[in-house]
Amino acid sequence: MNPLDEYINYWRRFAAAKPPYLHADDDNAMTKRQWGKFHDKPYDFESYVASPWQNEKTTIFHTGLLPQPHLGKLESAKAIVLMTNPGFDVSDYWAEKNPALYKDLFATIHQNLSGFDFPFIFLDPKYCWHGGFKWWERKFRDIATHVKEIKGLSTYYDALRYVANHVAAIESNPYHSKNAVNIEIPSVIMARRAAQFLGDVPPPTLNALVICRSVQKWGVRDQDHVVQYRTSGAAQSASLKIGSAGGNAVLKAIT
Repeated sequence: MNPLDEYINYWRRFAAAKPPYLHADDDNAMTKRQWGKFHDKPYDFESYVASPWQNEKTTIFHTGLLPQPHLGKLESAKAIVLMTNPGFDVSDYWAEKNPALYKDLFATIHQNLSGFDFPFIFLDPKYCWHGGFKWWERKFRDIATHVKEIKGLSTYYDALRYVANHVAAIESNPYHSKNAVNIEIPSVIMARRAAQFLGDVPPPTLNALVICRSVQKWGVRDQDHVVQYRTSGAAQSASLKIGSAGGNAVLKAIT
């Protein structure tokens, strides 16, 4: 079994049905000091807005939210983007009360995406109200616009669906936080091993691996299909617009 398969199987074992939403391996591996980077509460919208955490720009993980280790269908993606961590907004707690979204997030974690029109769920316009859609649609907007023209698609909706079927993303750290958190836990190690495998031995379907953030943490070697944003400016913007190295690579990879 290769490291990508191991990573996928690792997340298929995720079984937390209620908060704290932690992978069991992370829970068991953490030291008392590492646990300080997590907190027991709040676990829902009401307790969050009543808590002091809402006023702090913090690296504390929000384990009242489902982890978001990846998006899209990893095994068949033609382009994979590597990021640092899913961000956090107060609306995230409210959003996960939506049964359809909650179900789709679990399906994404487990990579059970057969039959999804939009395997990359945050390119699906039905979630246009969610911060995840707003962030990822903006990232891929330029690419989708060019895909519409190149592929002769009728609508932007069709272009988003095309992109959603050909791209994926992996986060270095799967848990929501306002700022990135530097911590070595099993889920971080598994993601790094999968990324290094995708850099060294890309599956036949993978044409581009774009490391937008945390280049040093990912530790992927330079290869013809690998794009790495090494400067602080490039990493901060994490641009996938046409004209950027990553945007050009993704567009070429999926068309």
